[in-house]
Amino acid sequence: MTDPVPGHLPDHLWEAASARPKGTRFAQVPTWLLDAGISATAMKVWAAIARHINSRTRRGFPKRRTIAALIGMSLSAVDRALRELRRLGALVSRPRRRADGGQSSNEYLLLWQPLPELLTSIDTPTPLVINDEGPSSQETTGTTTAQTVETAPPVATTAAATSTDTATPLVTGDEGVRVLIESYREKEGTREPVTTSAPVAGGDGSAPPSVCPAHPHGTPEPCGPCGWYRRQREAFDAEQAAAEQARQEEAARQLAAERAAQEQQRHLDAITACRECDDLGRRPDGRECDHRSETARLAAMSAIRAELAAKSSRHNRTSRWRRRRPAVPTPVPAPIPGVTS
Repeated sequence: MTDPVPGHLPDHLWEAASARPKGTRFAQVPTWLLDAGISATAMKVWAAIARHINSRTRRGFPKRRTIAALIGMSLSAVDRALRELRRLGALVSRPRRRADGGQSSNEYLLLWQPLPELLTSIDTPTPLVINDEGPSSQETTGTTTAQTVETAPPVATTAAATSTDTATPLVTGDEGVRVLIESYREKEGTREPVTTSAPVAGGDGSAPPSVCPAHPHGTPEPCGPCGWYRRQREAFDAEQAAAEQARQEEAARQLAAERAAQEQQRHLDAITACRECDDLGRRPDGRECDHRSETARLAAMSAIRAELAAKSSRHNRTSRWRRRRPAVPTPVPAPIPGVTS
């Protein structure tokens, strides 16, 4: 199974990104990544990927299950850590294909420098927009079906037309999506962006907006950017629901494990305190010990026997309310004439 959020670095830039820039000292974990304040899980995932990559090109293709087993965490935790590393521009990934055409594990590239700086340093003829999140609800599997990735609407691929001939600045993250999806209005032969106060989700994990900046209150008319924002919000909500369910399952598992450990500890304490059984809880006759003294055991057996005897006597006693059959009167013989008694 491949990672559900594919990388966003064009294929023709992978070789350039694999080369270590001049003046960059080699380090397994770059200093800028440590200064970014990433989570402990993200650092574990980074280290797990680093164990399965080429030391020269910093490229490899470990499976998500391999990473999860290596750090001892769930697949959902690995996915969240991968999204965090992509959001920081620390790694990129792309899908791989098997010989039969099916999907295999992703290929990962650990970057020497943050992705925005890398793309700025590379002289490219067209602007590059990095979508740091992507539709996390579309998880790809190792099947032969084509991979579908939600991208920005076509209006987002062109910059604003101006009379001056200037270079297009590089825009990344949600801010770049906001700039490129802005609606435009005609004014005296030029196109100018419409100013709006629509909220834009930041990189702190807040919920993205469900409408485009041009329609902060929604619109009954068909709008491509609004549909794209809505799908992104639905994917975000689905991801949050899945994360909450995973947290609840993990809490239930930990509670069950704690209860089992407490029960096992009570059992061991009872065996330690008992003088009638061995270390395995067995009595000399081979029966399982109940960890009670012989006196208490005999008293309990006597009480059980007494209760059984009382119950038997109650069942054998004649009920007072039972109706008895009436007695049949004895017939008196008629007197025989001439015979006196």
